[in-house]
Amino acid sequence: MQNPAIDNLQSKTPEALSGCIFSVVIYDLSGQSVFCQPHENRTVFNVNISSLDDGMYLLIITDNKKMYVQKFIVIKCQRLIF
Repeated sequence: MQNPAIDNLQSKTPEALSGCIFSVVIYDLSGQSVFCQPHENRTVFNVNISSLDDGMYLLIITDNKKMYVQKFIVIKCQRLIF
């Protein structure tokens, strides 16, 4: 997973979940869910994070038995016009 991320987050599916139905949930550090999406049979998935504010988030990938947690940072740069 690229980190920090700006508009799009791309991550590989954990090998143990390859070929399974799993969900991807993103939480902010206050514990609020800001994104949730089911996925099926993917080795790589993309999440549009353009609506997220700057900050640190937790990406949680789960199926019925396993949970994988990865933290990532969103940094949005503003261009300065001179």
